[in-house]
Amino acid sequence: MSLQLAFEWPQAPTRRTERLFFAILPDDATAAWIERCALCWRERLELIGRVIPARRLHISLYGLGEHEALPPMLLEQACRAADAVACAPFDVEFDRCAGFGGGAIVLYKRCMPALLEFRHRLGIAMKVAPPLAAVVTQRPYTPHVTVLYRQDARPFEEQPIGPIGWTVREFVLVQSLVGRERHIRLGRWPLT
Repeated sequence: MSLQLAFEWPQAPTRRTERLFFAILPDDATAAWIERCALCWRERLELIGRVIPARRLHISLYGLGEHEALPPMLLEQACRAADAVACAPFDVEFDRCAGFGGGAIVLYKRCMPALLEFRHRLGIAMKVAPPLAAVVTQRPYTPHVTVLYRQDARPFEEQPIGPIGWTVREFVLVQSLVGRERHIRLGRWPLT
């Protein structure tokens, strides 16, 4: 007689390891300058934390969620929405450095109408596809570039900085490998 045993192992929680988002990237020279500035600020202000490397600096436009594996249909719909956006190149400029949620230190500016208009156009294109429409919310949006993640809890006072800016000539769809500090550009769309 044989006896078969069955075990019910608890399922491990799904680990969401891939994040998808639309973003604007600084040009290489500006990204390198921002990284150097962040390194100087960290030293001068005696901040404890890690500076974001130039290759990962960006302005987030819309997050498309965290996934165990990127859903092909979501990628297809994101690309279709991006294809539908028409906009001329525009300038962005940041003139302040401030603390943000999660220990982040960011560059930002209080008013950036051209960037907000571009994001609005992308949002309209995304509303056509139901899975994308869910992320187009009316929540307040503060355009920013995260330059450093702090590990200390000291307050960080907002401060003016010399303007840092560039001309936006394209936007991208980025796959972020969560916990591995790696961004993969899945698509690029020029502004013309």
